[in-house]
Amino acid sequence: MAESSGLPAPLASLLEPFARRIADIVLERIAAKSNRPTDPPSSEVFVTRAQARALGVGTRALLRAQRSGAIEAFRPGREVVYRRSDVLALVERAKVVEASPEPPAAVLRMDPFERAMAHAERRHRRVT
Repeated sequence: MAESSGLPAPLASLLEPFARRIADIVLERIAAKSNRPTDPPSSEVFVTRAQARALGVGTRALLRAQRSGAIEAFRPGREVVYRRSDVLALVERAKVVEASPEPPAAVLRMDPFERAMAHAERRHRRVT
């Protein structure tokens, strides 16, 4: 670094770690702001969008989850891939608890408006 920067050797060797760290920080910030998927880690199992559809997750749901940050997408080549565990977690979060077929006796004695609200709440309750 001393020859290319024109600095004396002791000063250049002192500044070299700082220059490398600054370059690393700049690259990290650029990568964080970039919306382009990066290369996936090699030790995990990944699925393509077509395979995710076979698991029950549509393309729109994948894109919505990717934009919101719920799942991370990678683009190692031509295909966009997702972690299989993330896709399965997305499926689990989307499952709906089925309402009981018959309301409890306390609900039948309620005001009709309260009964309707309780029925709507049971019908639309989701598992978190």
